[in-house]
Amino acid sequence: MGNVLVIGNGYDLAHGMKTRYSDFVDFVVASKNVKNKDSEFYKIVDDNCFVRYFIKYRDDYYPQNWCDFESTMRYIVDQVNLFFTNLPNNINKDYRFNASDISVAQLKIIKCFGFANVELKLVQPRYFEPALGVKWENVVLKMREELDALRRALHIYLNEIAPLISEDFDGKVYDQIKEINPEIIISFNYTDTPARLYEISRGNIRYVHGNLLDGNIVLGYEDNDEEDHKFIFFKKYFQRVQNRTERINDLDFSHIKDCVIHFYGLSMDLTDGEIIRDIFKQDVPFVIYYLNQTDYESKLVNLIKIIGKRDFIESYDSGKISFVEIKK
Repeated sequence: MGNVLVIGNGYDLAHGMKTRYSDFVDFVVASKNVKNKDSEFYKIVDDNCFVRYFIKYRDDYYPQNWCDFESTMRYIVDQVNLFFTNLPNNINKDYRFNASDISVAQLKIIKCFGFANVELKLVQPRYFEPALGVKWENVVLKMREELDALRRALHIYLNEIAPLISEDFDGKVYDQIKEINPEIIISFNYTDTPARLYEISRGNIRYVHGNLLDGNIVLGYEDNDEEDHKFIFFKKYFQRVQNRTERINDLDFSHIKDCVIHFYGLSMDLTDGEIIRDIFKQDVPFVIYYLNQTDYESKLVNLIKIIGKRDFIESYDSGKISFVEIKK
């Protein structure tokens, strides 16, 4: 039987890797007193606005998983966009903005990213001047630089640090995964876990979000807004083209005899909905693995949102979609 395996971060977590976003930030927080401050990693995270924001306000909202982080990244970008869009109408005669018209959450973001002196209610002249208005090119450049730095820090963490601090990682393989025996793997991860543990040929793995070896990782959010392109560098579809990641829309599994597509460790979240929707266009059976009842229900809800109620019910009732509990 020729199978296809689609994997998300839960696949790496099942093998003991510390690859949650919370693992990344927890490591940064725990390493504040580290002596080797001259390394590239620590120079980046000490100065990165995204990392600074999540550490400073981790008690207010602290993403555990990558889908949570992506949603929060979109929220941050949206708030920056909203602040500067409204700014020309929110300036008084002293060229100070009216903070009472701005939410506390938005002010936290603006301050954390260094766009304004919130206490004095003054926007940095690099980003706004009364005679010139909002300097959008500088606003976007600032956000893009912070994103690129975060992406580089994450690459270093996953490639060099995570393998060393993942104490539970012992090279264990799982019979349930081995039995799938995939001919093709579609990976939403950046790591080489399938090749390292299950001897899957690199040529049989499609990295839709890039990978550590090529250094072309995608870190952004899904967005179908075709009108506003100011922050297009944050959108996953753009990054996939920008970084020349591997496409899956050209995959046709009809040539694979008795093909079944298995989903393991993927949250089925809407942040990856565009690609998941493309996969479900294949006319083959689908098996979705879940950890527990909560995970099962979460995947149900997400999948219905992605492919629609009608298609889901038809596929489930016909047995085209089935669910299997993960064996621990």
